[in-house]
Amino acid sequence: MPPNCFTSASKHAYSSGTWQLASNAADPDPVQRADVKQRPWLSCNGTRHMKHEWQPQCHLKRMERPELCALLSGKFVLLVGDSTSQQVFLTLVSVMRGEMSRFGSGRDRASACNDTVRIMQARSDLLLWSDQVADFQAPTRCNSAVLGSAWTRRAAMADLVLLSVGQHFAGLDKSAAVTQGEDAAEKTARLAFFSASLEHTLRGAAAARAAAGHLPNSMILVGASLPTPGCSRFQEPISLAQWLRADAALPAGLARYAQSWRHLPRQNHVARWTAESLNVPFLDIASLTAQRPDATMAHTQLNASGVSSDNEDCVHFCLPGPVRDIIKLLGNLLTAHARGNALWPMEGATKSRAFSISRRDWLGGNTARDDPDSDNPVALEAVPRMHDWPKRNRSRELAAYWWWPFGKCTWMKLD
Repeated sequence: MPPNCFTSASKHAYSSGTWQLASNAADPDPVQRADVKQRPWLSCNGTRHMKHEWQPQCHLKRMERPELCALLSGKFVLLVGDSTSQQVFLTLVSVMRGEMSRFGSGRDRASACNDTVRIMQARSDLLLWSDQVADFQAPTRCNSAVLGSAWTRRAAMADLVLLSVGQHFAGLDKSAAVTQGEDAAEKTARLAFFSASLEHTLRGAAAARAAAGHLPNSMILVGASLPTPGCSRFQEPISLAQWLRADAALPAGLARYAQSWRHLPRQNHVARWTAESLNVPFLDIASLTAQRPDATMAHTQLNASGVSSDNEDCVHFCLPGPVRDIIKLLGNLLTAHARGNALWPMEGATKSRAFSISRRDWLGGNTARDDPDSDNPVALEAVPRMHDWPKRNRSRELAAYWWWPFGKCTWMKLD
């Protein structure tokens, strides 16, 4: 048997592998299949995308509801990122057979495992570490497709934080690279934004979590997925060599965002180096996702003649599908840290402060308006010590940093 993944001897072996037919693929329960409208983690009208499983060059343990419930019992889990992070949130809730409430604006919440685990998703396309409203308004003013809101207090409070690099940095890098005739310092800031802002976020979040008593391994940076240009052409998993050829042999006008996606491999390398330099665990999902164009939402967008448009969705996966294997990787990574007592504090058996409010309020029983200054949904306002940090030490606006590129919007090119 190959060595277990996430040991010192096989640190990165999990990221190299292939998709093979699953011997006993997991399947949603009958209630989920019968009530798709109430189960947002189901899409593409079927479960055929679960017939394959990720087989890396190391051993992965089963990671379904019993294992995840035991691992995360009494914990508050926060996922931060773009819509690909939301897919991880939905799939995690699905695997754990949870119940969720959707509030829009990236503030979905869930309760799972008989309310022993609480989960929340915060929408922040650029992972900005700030509590200043202006910092989130500036990117959106330049490009309305870039969404985000503050999540600093929730990150300090959560037992486990999963940050996702996502897809939006790639478009910014493409725009920065093609900008001509601009001030040299301004262009340097635009080109440096991804690495400098990510480092700022990881340092800020790590410091806030350390002050709250959390261990470093309880915050994980998840790399960006790699879309396959022209993904609707594929009906089965592909190899990495095929993924490379898919871009090179792309028919003209088929993939609107292909030029942006070419920046993602470099950004993943930068993200890994930055995370590892700051002792933040990094989860590489590039190879795993690049090989599954057959399981993307683009296959639901074909017209009657089986032809797709240049705006086909090659970023998001049909659910359930390959994202379940990302959950499996996460569960195995967390299990390895927990086994070494490097995940939860020694008093980790105590439930998170998020449980000091009722399940009903957590899932939306309290319908009062969110406080935009707090960065927390109403359900968290009643949590003791919720405002201990960082109101006493509010951050300065990101516009004060040399690498902030959103003072002007003319350089941002919409795909």
